[in-house]
Amino acid sequence: MIVVAGLVSADLIAAPLERLPSWGLLDPIERIEVQLGGAVANTGAALHRLGIPVGTIYRIGEDPLGEIIQKSIATWAATQWVTIDPQAPTPATVVLLKSDGDRAFLHASGAAIHFQEGDVPLEALCAQGARALHLGYALLLPALDGAPMARLLCKAQELGLLTSLDVTSTPNLNWPLLKEVLPCVDAFCPNHHEAQFVTQEKDPEQAAEALLNLGVRQVVAIKMGAQGAYLRPAKRSGVWLPAYPVRPVDTTGAGDAFIGGLLAAWYRGLDWLEAGRIASIVGALATTASGAGRGIETWDEVVARL
Repeated sequence: MIVVAGLVSADLIAAPLERLPSWGLLDPIERIEVQLGGAVANTGAALHRLGIPVGTIYRIGEDPLGEIIQKSIATWAATQWVTIDPQAPTPATVVLLKSDGDRAFLHASGAAIHFQEGDVPLEALCAQGARALHLGYALLLPALDGAPMARLLCKAQELGLLTSLDVTSTPNLNWPLLKEVLPCVDAFCPNHHEAQFVTQEKDPEQAAEALLNLGVRQVVAIKMGAQGAYLRPAKRSGVWLPAYPVRPVDTTGAGDAFIGGLLAAWYRGLDWLEAGRIASIVGALATTASGAGRGIETWDEVVARL
């Protein structure tokens, strides 16, 4: 089992949107729908689709959106550890989706701001067969960020779990705080903007080297969208992974799907290079349907594409 912990949100998707409406006016739009988002839902659902048993850990509010999230995750998660926070609403994101697949977000963190070290029962995870812990999104979990997150991930490693960390592209965050966490991370897959925020390096190869020097233990993959990804294992040379050719419909959750593909391949015993190739395909397929991860195929279908 791979356990995915941290931020989950109710995504209210408005599409297709080419311009913002004027204040005080109502503009018609083709559709508005509710889907799950955040690292827990996006990466967790990708892992499940690829045939990996998944456990989830998250906080929600005591409200209808929280009920929707919990019932939806129950359809694919083998185990859930849920904290219902009576003092904060369920995290939610308004996703403004353009016809070309690009998107913008309005996010309310809600109960996620109280997600903390004690929410993650490491011994219980191990007792139920967990092999890895994926945590997202760092720097959006203020009660956990910094020293508590480092402590949690290092303890997970001591218990034999592979640790994976995810961040999100918000420039005005305390990026230096991440540096004390990276030595407790085995796998780190930022996009090129996020890697630059952490390392100040624009070149992906230099950024990956800098992240390994900051302590990432096993592998760094820097996602470059249509340009593919740069994969740098700690014990071998880096490689460029070409983007798998698809016609994008919605890029929401593609980065989370990439990580899901990488971890699913690791779980099945592939080395990091092969895992990166799988991840590139999974991340690309995630963009081929509206909604995070809906375009992802089964493990056998992905391997056939490889």
